[in-house]
Parts: sequence; structure tokens; C-alpha cells
Amino acid sequence: MQDVLGIDGAHVPRDRLEIAPERFLVHDLTHPLRLDRHFDLVLALEVAEHLPPQCASLFVESLVRLGPLVLFSAAIPFQGGLHHLNEQWPTYWAERFAARGYAPIDCIRPRVWENERVQWWYAQNLLLYARYDALAANPALHGAYHACAGRPLNLVHPRRYLSAADLRTIGPRRLLAALPLAFWHSIRRRLDTKPALRQMR
Repeated sequence: MQDVLGIDGAHVPRDRLEIAPERFLVHDLTHPLRLDRHFDLVLALEVAEHLPPQCASLFVESLVRLGPLVLFSAAIPFQGGLHHLNEQWPTYWAERFAARGYAPIDCIRPRVWENERVQWWYAQNLLLYARYDALAANPALHGAYHACAGRPLNLVHPRRYLSAADLRTIGPRRLLAALPLAFWHSIRRRLDTKPALRQMR
């Protein structure tokens, strides 16, 4: 039986949840999160950049308290988006996970990098963090960890690069004309965002 819990702020519209409302917990993620249970997998996708820099380590601490595996992505510098307060390279987050005994496994990005159905920010930023004892106990994780050892964590997806390059070359008039459309794309992306934190057991 699947056991899922979604966690996010009070701003999330209940009618947009893709899980049962009773499986959703309202919590201010700038504060510590402590539950009396653990999960097999913790997801935090494009959430961390919305929290103030002083909350970065606290947020990672909240995540690792919940389980041995954390699927994590966060906006890189100049990625752009609404209410981004702390855009950082993956190495910044990897240091905070490492301080808590978690190692990055870059096993997903190569699988989705050229998949047009996957939004570029996920293809660019997704890393799996595994607690060291979970690595030792799971041969598949252990193999994936060593297979991707040495790969750079800080990457920019071609789709992001080309969109940024286009904005620099279209000129002021075309840039101003493009702003309303870009604004609505950002709003739509924000509304399409799933519950910020989802755990499975």
C-alpha cells in the first residue's frame, strides 16, 4: 500500500492537490520540521530556493530527519522564477547534505536530460541524496554512486542557456514585448507546481 504525505505552506490551494487532503500537512518550511515517523523516499523539488539563505541548513536538516533517501532539486544562480530568495549551485546543497552524512548520486539527470517531456529545471537540478549506511546496504545505490563519481554537479541545461542567450540578443524593444508572455508563463508554471514536499513509504 502506498503511503504519501505532502507538506507545504498554507498558500497551497487545496483544490489543486493531487493527493487526498488528509495526506497534506501545512507547515512553514522556514521552521524545523519534526515528525514521529520516517519514509523510504523524501522529495523536495524546486523548493529550497524559495526559502531565505539563513534557512538553508535548517531545511536540509528537516529533510534528512525524514528518511535515508532525498530526491532534491533547487534553482541555480540566475535560473529565474518567482520569489527566489536563495539560488545556489548544487555543490552548495551537496555540502549541507554531506555534513549530515548524505552523498549525491547523479543517476537521474542522464536519463532525462534530453527528454522534452521533462521540464529543463528538473533535468538540470535533480540529484538523489543517500545516507551512507543506505548506500552500503543497497547494491544498486552503491553501484550508481560509484558509476557517477567524478561527474560535475553544477550544470546548465541547453534549454536554459538558449533562453538566456535569446533574451540578451533580441534587443530592448523585443525584450519589453516578451515580458508579458514571460510573466504569464511564470504564473502558469507556479500554478502547475505540485506539493512542494512529498514523501513515500
